[in-house]
Amino acid sequence: MLARHYAPAAKLVLHETAASLPSDAISVLDCASDLVEAARTLYARLREHDAAGHAVVHVLMPPARGLGHALRDRLRKAASPAD
Repeated sequence: MLARHYAPAAKLVLHETAASLPSDAISVLDCASDLVEAARTLYARLREHDAAGHAVVHVLMPPARGLGHALRDRLRKAASPAD
């Protein structure tokens, strides 16, 4: 099993709740609203943020249930430092 899947150039900052997102965050990726859509488009959306040149992407984590478990795993791996 891969330690990382897609390694974004941007630093990912993972947030458990919307309240913890900084009010001045320029780049936010919401993975909590629609889990099926988030799963379908996760890597494309990360690449879009990279293409836009964002240095930091704040990610609203999906709930830890059902499909959310897989998304959380992928996001944690993408946010981990490169070896």
